[in-house]
Amino acid sequence: MNAGKVMEAQWRKSALHIPKIYYRRMNDGTATFYGGGQNGVRFQQENPYDCFMYLAPTLYLIELKSHKGTSLPISAIRKIQLKHLSSVQGTPGIEAGFVVHFPDKEECWFADGWKVKAFVDSTERKSIPLKWFQENGVRVEIIPLMKRVEYNVKGLIDSLAERRKVDR
Repeated sequence: MNAGKVMEAQWRKSALHIPKIYYRRMNDGTATFYGGGQNGVRFQQENPYDCFMYLAPTLYLIELKSHKGTSLPISAIRKIQLKHLSSVQGTPGIEAGFVVHFPDKEECWFADGWKVKAFVDSTERKSIPLKWFQENGVRVEIIPLMKRVEYNVKGLIDSLAERRKVDR
């Protein structure tokens, strides 16, 4: 299993520790349509994010990324993700963004989709540095396990709720 799929599985396990949370992972995968030619037409479903979580009164739209090193390559972010995760900015009751794990640095950060889009739109860089996440994001605590890590999803939700109170 690749690092991204491992992170998705661990994020799900971590989120499901929270009582009364609804968690839904978007389906990945290739589909085939057999209406046309002999071999059919294959296409890749494009999801706007990896998962959504609902813990009353807030819906969380999350794209999960895990990258070695000290930056997130912009090429790892699809345009549909930027579009959807930034389009809900200012919508009451919705938090949308990227959770990026830097395993080499043992750091994980949440960054609002609209902030990531603004950075991508305004730079010539090919990656988003860890320092940018440290200055613009919300830290997600990582709890080391034997072979994997657990993410403090509840801590992130609490931090985002506290931030909303200050923003009002």
